[in-house]
Amino acid sequence: MLLGIDLGTDSVKVLLSANGAVVREASSSYSVKSPYPGWAETDPNEWWMAVAIATRKATQDQADQIQAIGLCGQMHGVVLADSIGTPLRSAIL
Repeated sequence: MLLGIDLGTDSVKVLLSANGAVVREASSSYSVKSPYPGWAETDPNEWWMAVAIATRKATQDQADQIQAIGLCGQMHGVVLADSIGTPLRSAIL
């Protein structure tokens, strides 16, 4: 089984695949805030929660069969983090 995770601008899509065929897919959304005109931000913790929710839905009872994970995500975002990787603020999109 292969697990694909696509972190988009306002939702994450997850699919479980076997032999090139989609077994199951799921998604979970998160908010994009615009505190000022032309600005876009998302809390990285919301990404993490959405990935966890969608992954649980997509894998269900087959999580132990996953052999590889592929990741992709929205481009040009900045996550400022401290020395241990904790986000310091919302991601700048």
